[in-house]
Amino acid sequence: CFAMVLMTMMATWHYVHVRRYWYELDHIVPTAELASLLEENGGVRRVPGVGLLYTELVQGIPPLFPRLVRKIPSVHAVFVFISIKHLPIPHVAAAERFLFRQVGPRARRVFRCVARYGYTDALEEPREFAAFLVDGLKMFIQEESAFAPHQEMIAAAAADDAEAASSGRTPASRSEPPAAMDAEEEKRLIDREVGRGVVYLMGEANVSAGPNSSILKRIAVNYIYTFLRKNLTEGHRALAIPNDQLLKVGITYEI
Repeated sequence: CFAMVLMTMMATWHYVHVRRYWYELDHIVPTAELASLLEENGGVRRVPGVGLLYTELVQGIPPLFPRLVRKIPSVHAVFVFISIKHLPIPHVAAAERFLFRQVGPRARRVFRCVARYGYTDALEEPREFAAFLVDGLKMFIQEESAFAPHQEMIAAAAADDAEAASSGRTPASRSEPPAAMDAEEEKRLIDREVGRGVVYLMGEANVSAGPNSSILKRIAVNYIYTFLRKNLTEGHRALAIPNDQLLKVGITYEI
């Protein structure tokens, strides 16, 4: 009987957690819509500081973000979507801990970060984690600034060759790649925003069964899963996030 109770709880937790993940995956916001979400003429302001939004998704914009923008029409000057992933290896080197990617136009200063940990790695303290994150972000900006001119040169050369082939003229001689965008200025901006404060944002996601769900599903989702979720360690405590830097955003998913 005891084994059956444990099995029921684990199966319910796994079922609802997977359904919740797939719900978020089916309702992600395309990256192309980021610019429209952050339009200043729509009332959205960029406020000082760095915002770190935790999400399980490693692609696209989670459905929590548009809700945050609608309820609080302001986004931090530097915004990072963070996903923490535990890999089936014992240890991940510090230099390989963070994987960054630009989200949307570069001028928006919105990034995606995947923090990877092995099963023997311990999560850093919030101050140490933020310092490592900022160092990794500045290194990413430096690498992107050095790589961008070459990408632009390759694209321009391809366009020139295509135009020359269609018109029958000789392609123009190649010039040196344009100077890279001033990465040092962008890194100084990030340091300045970090000094103004780092805010951790977490979704307080509730899950409920849909109106047409069966009785068994309603019991599993609305009662068993809710009971387990309320009695397990909260995410911000597991990540050791200071309460004075934490902002929770409530959202309900119907599965």
